[in-house]
Amino acid sequence: MKKVINWFEKNSDVSWIIVIGIMAIIFSLSSFGGLGTSSKGDLGIFSIIYHFFAFFFLNLFLLFSLVRGNRKEFILVAVIISIFYGITDEFHQYFVPGRVSDFFDIMVNNVGVFFSTLFYMFFLRNNRLCPEF
Repeated sequence: MKKVINWFEKNSDVSWIIVIGIMAIIFSLSSFGGLGTSSKGDLGIFSIIYHFFAFFFLNLFLLFSLVRGNRKEFILVAVIISIFYGITDEFHQYFVPGRVSDFFDIMVNNVGVFFSTLFYMFFLRNNRLCPEF
């Protein structure tokens, strides 16, 4: 795992391409009516899993791209970008016929962001790249 994470940090251009790809996929899926949540706002387990992992990986690759193991001041920047993108995605869904803008989705997105940040900080601490964490 350490080699994979270090590779994505050293090759931040690849990480940025993945970030943009994840954002494009999230936007595209949000543009189709009737996917994920129903018009009643009923959340299924698939929707929860999708939101969690979409934002887990979005934030994780933002961390790889911005922090790169030694620029810890960018952790907060990655988190803010991820949370903001989740909020704007739900706002976008408000205008898509057949889609519902749901606060619970934003919360699940943020849980994914939170856990990816913890994962990354745990990695940094255990690899003694940033021992102050």
